[in-house]
Amino acid sequence: MRAAIWRPSNAIKKRGNQYAAFIDPSGLAGIMLFFLVLFMIPSMGEHGGRGSVDLAATTHATPEPGALKEDSLDIVLTRDGTIYFRHTRIKFPNLEHQIRISVQQGSDRKAYLRVDARAKYGDVKAVLDQIRDADIQDVALIVETARRK
Repeated sequence: MRAAIWRPSNAIKKRGNQYAAFIDPSGLAGIMLFFLVLFMIPSMGEHGGRGSVDLAATTHATPEPGALKEDSLDIVLTRDGTIYFRHTRIKFPNLEHQIRISVQQGSDRKAYLRVDARAKYGDVKAVLDQIRDADIQDVALIVETARRK
């Protein structure tokens, strides 16, 4: 039998790798969870779950502080014709009845209408007719203020 001769190349082959190279996935998972939450919150809608509405823009709008009251007659009309009264989705024929009940419970006799800029005119006209049928003559259209150049 022949004895093993020590050489530097043999010593390197026998010595194992002391370091394990791997990526810790917990940091990546934390960052991904953060971005998931960050991008999910705006997709819930900017009106508290009442659908996404892109309001029309105008340069001369007046503030309507009454629209921020909890008992205001806040009506939202989305692009696809869905109607939200306050925070709940309702069907079109029930709008007049819900407005009458709210006025009887002490709400102001002024309706605040938020309409998507891409909504059909026929849908807007029908909602306005329902508001007028509920004996509400004062209607404010809520719009965004466009920046002046």
